This record gives sequence, C-alpha cells and structure tokens, in this order.
Amino acid sequence: MKPFWPGQLLITAMNALRRRELEDLESAHRRNLEERRQTIIDMAPMPVYIKDAAHHYIFANAQADDMAGQERGQLLGKTDEAIMTPKALAHTRAVDSAILERGTTYEAEETLGIGGTERTFQTVKFPLLDEDGRPNAVCGISTDVTAQKDALRLRDELAAAQQQAIDELRLSRQETVERLTRAIELHDLSTGKHVDRMARVASFLGARLGLDSEWVHLLQSAAPMHDVGKIATPSEILRKPGPLTPEEREEMERHTTIGHEILANSESELLRLAATIALTHHERYDGSGYPQGLAGEEIPLEGRIAAVADVFDALLSDRHYRPAFTVGETVEVMKAGRGSQFDPQIVDILLANLDKALSVRR
Repeated sequence: MKPFWPGQLLITAMNALRRRELEDLESAHRRNLEERRQTIIDMAPMPVYIKDAAHHYIFANAQADDMAGQERGQLLGKTDEAIMTPKALAHTRAVDSAILERGTTYEAEETLGIGGTERTFQTVKFPLLDEDGRPNAVCGISTDVTAQKDALRLRDELAAAQQQAIDELRLSRQETVERLTRAIELHDLSTGKHVDRMARVASFLGARLGLDSEWVHLLQSAAPMHDVGKIATPSEILRKPGPLTPEEREEMERHTTIGHEILANSESELLRLAATIALTHHERYDGSGYPQGLAGEEIPLEGRIAAVADVFDALLSDRHYRPAFTVGETVEVMKAGRGSQFDPQIVDILLANLDKALSVRR
C-alpha cells in the first residue's frame, strides 16, 4: 500500500521468499515420498496397479509394465484394450466394473491373454474410495503362477506316463506268465485252471498274513509258475493213472529244481520270487519234504504259502487218478498236515477264513 517505507517492502519480500522456500521443500518432500513409494512398490515381486473409473491405468509398478509387455512407465494412461486379447478384456472389464459398482473385493485364479502371451495369475483386486467413501478406482495385485501351473501339469503328465508304463509292464508280465502256464497246461492236462486258483488262494493268504500289498500282488503273479519245471517231466509220468515207481517219483520230484533253473538268476523280482516258489513249494514244515529237506522257517514264506494253497486247491479238484475231495475231507487233510506238512499259522488262517478262501478259489 502506498506510501510504503523500505522496511515494509523488505519484510513482504522476505515473507514471500520464505513461503516459496517452504513450498519448494514441501514439493521436494512430496516428490521424494512418491519416489520412495514407487521404489518400494517396484521392489514388490508381483505386479501392482491402479485403474480409475474410466479403466485407465493411473499407477503401475515395474512388474505391471513387464506383465503388460510395456516399457517402464508406458502403461500409465492406457486401458486394457491396448494389452489384452478380446476374451481377457471382456473378463477383466466385467470384474473391474463390478468392483466399482458394488465396492466388493475380488480374488481368483485367472488365465489371461496379456502382453502377447497367455499366462495364469493369482489375482486380488479391491476398490479405492474417494473422500465421500465411494469407489473411484480399482487396485490390483496379480501374481504370475504360470510356471507353477506348468510344473504341476508336467508333474501330472509324468506321473500319468509313469503309471501307464507300469501298467503296460504289468500287463506284459502277466501275459508272459499266462503264456508260460499255458505251455505247462498243454503238457500236463491236470494243471488246467489249478494254477490260477492256487495263485488266488496264495494271494488271499498273503493278504490275511498282513504282508505288503505290492508283495502280495507279486505273489499272485508268481505262484502260477510253481510247476513250470513239469515241462521237462515225461508225459507218461504226468498222466499215469496209478502209483508211480520210485524211479518215476524221483523224476517227478525233479520238477522243483528244473523250475528253479528255468526261473532263477533273473533281474526281474517277479521271476526271482517264482523261482523260489518253484523250488520250495514241496518242502514240508517238519523237514521231510523235497528237494532240500528244509524245515520250519528255513522254508521261505512264499514257499510255505504256496504249499498250503497248492494242496488246498489240488484236493478240491478232479485229477485223472482220483475225483475231487469234498470240502469236509479237504479240511481234515489240511488239519492233519498242520505242523508236519504245512506251516500251522498259515493253515489256521486258511481254516479260519474257509468260506472266503473257497469264494476266492471260485
């Protein structure tokens, strides 16, 4: 205001300069805070972004730019039309519109065509509110889980391929066993379906003994080969209707060692198990069996199981030299052999589960 004196002008100018200095400091502080905020958010390992009510990006960290296939800072001001496929755009626009209209939070795994590639994200979105508490922007955080999904898919594909290979191996193994037992059946007509029935009963007994399921499965596959050595036994001995001479009996008993020679020294666990069964299924618990005269638990468990299953089914089957025993007669024979011919524990399990064993055999 005129007239003024020089002191007033000096004070006014100093106040103005001071205000300007404070404004500059405040502006610099604000810029520093924004830069620090941006730096901190850029350090986040996932894309963070904000879109306004018109769906323009008004904030994006470095990972969001990378996600969109944009250079640093170029995503700002753009909408999703510039970076997304039509299908991804329709989905994203519907989600964002719902958040702005209802003020709700969105969380989902979504697969989007964005930045020129299709990727899977674990996304969380929530509304930002204006001074009146109304939603005016959408903030989103999207974690790219494409690599994890691909890894899980690859793991599942490899597991499926491995299972298919195992199934094919088992089928091939089973076919080999069936063809081998068929060859025995053609040579020894009394064999027939005996080997299959005997194997099912052996598997049943193994399961009732509480043995490992995989081992029990191997036992059922290996047991049908217990008489493979009979392929070297002369037909006239196998089909002789009357008693065998001592020489013929000795020749017949050789089928255990011949079977073992055929099956032994294999890299296959199945054939090694079958070799042991072939060698030991005629050993007796009291040591009077053949070919080695083993006793008690000297006889491998698979041999002891096969011995019970073999005789049990043989007694219940018609043979060219005698008719089948009744169930009652068979039970009496098994009881009589308990502890002498057979492992008593295995006989007890068989007789305690007789109805089930008969059903399994059928």
